[in-house]
Amino acid sequence: MLDSIEIINDHVKVEGLTPSDIADYRDSYDRGLAVRNAQDLLEWMKDVNKIDSEEFESLSLMINSNDIEDFDLALIIIKTKKL
Repeated sequence: MLDSIEIINDHVKVEGLTPSDIADYRDSYDRGLAVRNAQDLLEWMKDVNKIDSEEFESLSLMINSNDIEDFDLALIIIKTKKL
């Protein structure tokens, strides 16, 4: 839990958090949103038969892995198959 929040020169200062903590949170939030969007697109592609069940499972694992290279590769595959 946060200790306190105060406004200093139009900036929010949060006791106990550093700017890098906030940047890490923003990055993880953006990544979480990207994962959800990619997963939604993947489910749509499965529903309209652009990919089969095996591809869906494999790409889902890649999207949800913590490996950014797997995630990026999955997005490239999805974009290619979507066209």
